[in-house]
Amino acid sequence: YIHDIFQHGLPADFRLIGATTRSPADIPPALRSRCMEIFFRPLEREELAQVAENAAQRAGCSLSREDALLTASYADSARTAVNLVQLAVATARQERRGGITRADVEYVAACSRRTRLGEPRPTRGDVPGQVNALAVSGAEVGTILRAEAVARPGHGKLRVTGVVAQEEVSDGRGHRLRRSGTARDSAEAARTALSGMGVPVERYDIHVNFPGGALVDGPSAGLAMAVAMRSAIAGEPVAADAAMTGEISVTGAVLSVGGVRAYKLARQGVKAELAPKAVRIDFIDCVRQVSDDSFEFLIGCGGGTYIRSLARDIAARCGTCAVMTSLIREKSGVFCIENSVTRARLQEEGWEKFLIPPQDAFSMPELFYEGREAERLMQGQRLACGQPEGEYKLFFGGGFYGIAEVKDGCVRAKVKLI
Repeated sequence: YIHDIFQHGLPADFRLIGATTRSPADIPPALRSRCMEIFFRPLEREELAQVAENAAQRAGCSLSREDALLTASYADSARTAVNLVQLAVATARQERRGGITRADVEYVAACSRRTRLGEPRPTRGDVPGQVNALAVSGAEVGTILRAEAVARPGHGKLRVTGVVAQEEVSDGRGHRLRRSGTARDSAEAARTALSGMGVPVERYDIHVNFPGGALVDGPSAGLAMAVAMRSAIAGEPVAADAAMTGEISVTGAVLSVGGVRAYKLARQGVKAELAPKAVRIDFIDCVRQVSDDSFEFLIGCGGGTYIRSLARDIAARCGTCAVMTSLIREKSGVFCIENSVTRARLQEEGWEKFLIPPQDAFSMPELFYEGREAERLMQGQRLACGQPEGEYKLFFGGGFYGIAEVKDGCVRAKVKLI
């Protein structure tokens, strides 16, 4: 059987899906090397508040939106938010109350030794040497740190404070790991780059500081430190709605090291510069004018189109600004709003009545295979195919199987759906 697996591969429907909150390092390498890993970003404050509200609703207690946001400010995960709500529910029931109050949330947070996580705020924009630095802690995950610099006439001395040079972390298996920040090295590179640009750094003693004592990764803080130094020497403040991250080389080149979602920056008062993105727009029709400054549009577009950005760009072309107030998706693929079914109708008439064959949910060409060719595709093998590259509905012996992909002159079973 093992020899057959190596010769012909496993069936395409041989899948094992697992979910864990453990660190990737805790998973045995032999298992991890055979897995496709999917990581989920941490929940944001609004999402944690929704988790708290749902937990309170399941427990039969009321929780206001304001108090849910307060609960979220003490939580670093959904599990913590639920635990806080459960403790608050118990406190309320002991006093024969049907709702959770602000005092309940603060009481259980204090008993759990939870520290309130404050929202980072950008600089005021009127003090030279202060810069908003983006601390990127993962894919599209990060926050704002304040970098500040003071320059006084001197002999070119450089001092970096406010950062954790080293810290020890445990991997949960008895091992201790020591990681180091390289902010000092990055500050030296920033000073060299500024000197090459004609900034007289050698005539100033510069002190760079990061309030808060975070472990600052040197490369990602390089650009922020360079801008803070330049601002302090020139005595020119940096705009309060500007934030940056990136490694700076000794020649002044800026290298990207990651990013943070634009809407998250906007909520923190930072203006995000968005790079243009190619999308497909089939049509834009102005359906009606709702009021003096409100319009309704009908838009046909391809996947990946950000409608909020489209509204912003249309307004910019008209010499003004705009914000999207509502969005209704009327059609996606073969589905349209005219054929949709309300939840009440599903409960009244039964969901079985409205089921459609799975192959009708895809708008794509079809491929049919039988016999040995069908078996080989089911085992994960590739077959020669002369069809154009793309995705196809795959049928075996007349029955729908799933989605096939044609690429480089070969076809393979990509997704099994039946």
